[in-house]
Amino acid sequence: MLYKPVSAVEKDPEAYLDDLRGEVAINQSLIYVGAICASINLPLLFVFLTYRPFRGRFQLLITLAFADFINCLSIMAQGLQRSSIFIDVIATSLMPIKSPFDCVGELWLMLREVGGLWAPMIQVIMGLERILAVFKPAWYNRTYSTRSVASVLFSIFFVLSSISSSVIVASTLRETKVKYYCGRKAAFTANYGTYVYLVNVCGYAIGFLLNLISYCKVRTFMSRTEKNKNLARLRYYLVISGMSTILVSIPNFINLASVIFARIADDVSKAANWATAINSGMNFFVYLALNEEFRNRCKQIGNALMGLDATGKTSMIEARTVMGSSQGTKGPVITVKKKAWNIFISPIIPSLQMEKLTNVTAAIVNEAYELIPYNIVNVILGAICSAINISLILIFVTFKPFRTKYQILLYNSILETSLVPIKSQWECAVEPWLVLKGAGDLCPPIVQLFMGIEKFIAVFMPFFYKKTYRSNSMVRSIWTIGMSLIFVLVSLLLGFVISWMNKDVKQRYKCGRGAAFSVSYASFIYITNIFGYAVGLFFNCIAYFRVACCSKLQENGRILNRIQYYLVISFLSTIFVSIPNLISCLILSHVSDVFFKKVNDFISKPAVWATCINSSINFFVYFAINREFRTRCIELVVCSRQPSMSIFTETTSRRQ
Repeated sequence: MLYKPVSAVEKDPEAYLDDLRGEVAINQSLIYVGAICASINLPLLFVFLTYRPFRGRFQLLITLAFADFINCLSIMAQGLQRSSIFIDVIATSLMPIKSPFDCVGELWLMLREVGGLWAPMIQVIMGLERILAVFKPAWYNRTYSTRSVASVLFSIFFVLSSISSSVIVASTLRETKVKYYCGRKAAFTANYGTYVYLVNVCGYAIGFLLNLISYCKVRTFMSRTEKNKNLARLRYYLVISGMSTILVSIPNFINLASVIFARIADDVSKAANWATAINSGMNFFVYLALNEEFRNRCKQIGNALMGLDATGKTSMIEARTVMGSSQGTKGPVITVKKKAWNIFISPIIPSLQMEKLTNVTAAIVNEAYELIPYNIVNVILGAICSAINISLILIFVTFKPFRTKYQILLYNSILETSLVPIKSQWECAVEPWLVLKGAGDLCPPIVQLFMGIEKFIAVFMPFFYKKTYRSNSMVRSIWTIGMSLIFVLVSLLLGFVISWMNKDVKQRYKCGRGAAFSVSYASFIYITNIFGYAVGLFFNCIAYFRVACCSKLQENGRILNRIQYYLVISFLSTIFVSIPNLISCLILSHVSDVFFKKVNDFISKPAVWATCINSSINFFVYFAINREFRTRCIELVVCSRQPSMSIFTETTSRRQ
């Protein structure tokens, strides 16, 4: 491939390269968004494809799920490809020279075309299907419902014919030079880019209009029997098409205007990628909220994974087996040997290997003297927090002693040898303490967000909550934990991918999230902590004030009691974690400024302590607010083996 220097194209190469650094951060964020949305579509496809009635009746929805999955993969691949190209240009100051046919060969662009054309066409067909079902029910039941596979084949034919024509056009422009980072207009001409925008604008909008007409017809003119029969599917058809119109059609309409008239929507086009990915990942939750049969199928899958029967209860044989095996066992005993720990950590700490070292400077010596007391304090706080959380079985912060012990050994080694290790980005990423810290930073805010949503649903949708959530609390908990783990694992995996792509880049010897996974990934963690805790607090506040202001709900003291400690936990997390992370995130954009760098360092050190305190304070919140938890703690302290008599008396009196 041929290259040309940036200075030959741009009048101000330095300003252009600075702009590219911003583009790298934007495209790396697309990796996370696309991967998360793609991971949401996987359980959706699993539910659809593992149930025969769904495979027969929901062929269009299954096809839409495949289209959304491909669309999410294309957005993730776009982020990977473009960020890699921009990083190479920044490192070498050379731009690759590409033709439209070179761009066509990029996988992400072909996937983007499939997802961008397939999903709107499916939604148009979904709208036509509902029009026929409402206005021509006899013909629909006799002809269309038995031949719905023809609609799927037509949508596939439409996508293949559109892409084939675009490839033919690109093959005739082999000698034309286009922008090196490619795109629809660069690969397939501006006219084809306009065509794709029109398909997205008109496809989703027409699908929404057809579903809206069908919905109004059913609500206004049909009998109750026919109304209930058609409304069940129309509701989630209408919600899906409405969200697609808002998240995809409107941004693409603005982009279409920018193609025809002027370049007026650069910021909108960047945000449109995120909106498209979000739209492709929302359908699972729409079906879960509006389709009762889909919810029941999810419950069945959850019960099967948990080994439960159809009612969500463990069989008596399994229960007896578990009880019999647990009576002769004692609690787990954890023994930590100092020598074993040293054997485990010595191959990891570069200071013990003395490889890839360089001479130390006076500034590094002074920094090491300052950081040793700071990390000793971290050891003490981390040990206290770990002891408290073991009693609560919350182990996600036990990385703190490991992290600080590692850093103290590292700084002591620097002072003794006057040598600092030379580290690459990948060597930082595989540090155990950094991986554990990433998991600990990502998991709690997502869990607290789910806690807030749960209380919001319990207060504002009590019948749905009792029917769906409380009927099988174990499956609900497994789903919550599973979604949290998926989010954490996908986020960490993407961080490793970014680090591996930049494995030869040298970083500061003490590592960190920004050094190991890029500054944009550190910003993603900051944003997760900010919005996870803050949005959880918002939902808990709304639920609390709703209960406090409603006299009927005030009678249920149990709901108010649980919301109280949910609210306190989310409030403390917002104070201790969200606000310091918000300040650090705002300062991150001015990190080159000496003043802002000092402010960031001043905030980041207490922020570690605040995070540690926040992770251990839940025990005292439960003990102060939750009477049942407090009673159980007292029973454990006094070695009581029988339940409280007050609980037995209260239950007996209720039965009478």
